Amino acid sequence: MSEILPTTVVVGIDYSNSSERALEMAWDLAAAAPAAELHIIHVVEKGLAAAADGSRVDEEEERLNAFALAHARRALADSPPVRRMVTHVWRGAPAKEIATLAAELDARIIVVGTHGRHGLSDLLLGSVAERLVRIAPCATLVVPPLERRQAAEALRIEPPCPQCVVARRQSEGREFWCQRHAAYQGRRHTAHVPDVKQTHTANSLLISSWGFGAAAQR
Repeated sequence: MSEILPTTVVVGIDYSNSSERALEMAWDLAAAAPAAELHIIHVVEKGLAAAADGSRVDEEEERLNAFALAHARRALADSPPVRRMVTHVWRGAPAKEIATLAAELDARIIVVGTHGRHGLSDLLLGSVAERLVRIAPCATLVVPPLERRQAAEALRIEPPCPQCVVARRQSEGREFWCQRHAAYQGRRHTAHVPDVKQTHTANSLLISSWGFGAAAQR
């Protein structure tokens, strides 16, 4: 399990609400791996950076450190600590600099927020997140803003059924649905295969599922 957990997590920050959510996700990923480090980067675009004295970068360093420490204090109230948290203020094009830092640190994953728009193409097209996905040297997790969750709620995309969650936990994953939803998403839609603990074969890892969607049946 430890081999698939990230050892270095890089998160891009622009102080927006979506980047705050990205930092929360990045913290959770880093905290899940005992030896993981969390690297927080804010990129000052070249045209906005101060000239010779570098005062703009100094100000950004102070701001980023304050931002990171405030999040850490909140996170420590509910989550495990991360091994180390490092802040970086770089100058340049945001997507390129974030990808460069991830490459130099041999990061396992990059986390970045994106701004809410309507439709996936509008959400990513031309954004830092879209460019980062194209050039990143590792996996990139794009965290949608809160508005996307609200839009999902407006479309009646419902959260998990609490009883289904309990059924999966109590059965250790052998049952996906509670008794009420099993009528729609039960064994007639799922091909069950022998327990991997008993057979240790590739076939025992495969569970295929199809259905009409539990939300439409609730």
